[in-house]
Amino acid sequence: MLVACKKVRYGFTLAVIKKWLNRQALYQIYKPRPKFIQYASFIDIQDLNDVHQSDTTPFSHCKIGNRIYKHRHAFQKIYDDPNYPLIWPNVLIIDRSTKFMGECKDLLLKYDVKIQYANSKRSVAIAERDHQEFEKYAYFWRPVGYNEPLLPSYTEVHHLLEPGELEGGRRRATDCNWSPEVFTIDSYLIKENQPILYKLYNGPKRSFVREELQIVPPDTVLLPKYILKH
Repeated sequence: MLVACKKVRYGFTLAVIKKWLNRQALYQIYKPRPKFIQYASFIDIQDLNDVHQSDTTPFSHCKIGNRIYKHRHAFQKIYDDPNYPLIWPNVLIIDRSTKFMGECKDLLLKYDVKIQYANSKRSVAIAERDHQEFEKYAYFWRPVGYNEPLLPSYTEVHHLLEPGELEGGRRRATDCNWSPEVFTIDSYLIKENQPILYKLYNGPKRSFVREELQIVPPDTVLLPKYILKH
């Protein structure tokens, strides 16, 4: 855009162009995703073997010959082996995918394990979280908890979309990165040494950290009405 302005002899600076773009509603929902997101950690659980979290490493296929790999057998091998320190937990946090359904779910209920479904696949992605922890200490740092600047309630924001969240299915190149709808911050949770978690009024069930929220400027230029109707 800066090059196009120069060609027609407009004297707009890059700072002026960025300020104008950030006020455009269409640009806001297609803004690039943040390079790093400081997610909350739950390593402060005090009771040993009370809560476990499970994720699976993706395989090219789960069928070998006529045998189908079952996650139920993996749980039995881990928890029933006397050489392992893990015992059946009170709560198991898993995602909502089908790999934990059927016989696997029946086995957990047999041992009185309460199943807690995560509101986001990202929150139980163990391998991805390990990589993120390395990135956090190697390249990024920001204040968290009580030292973190607080977004007040009723602040208008777009929230970062999960891949494929807007229309379901796999993410497409034309999908926007931020929610087209504007939400207001309803409440927040502050905990020492953890990023502040925000809940949105009439928004998704999951909580959001600061990087997942984009403040909507009060002078935002909305799309023309004839576009919104279609």
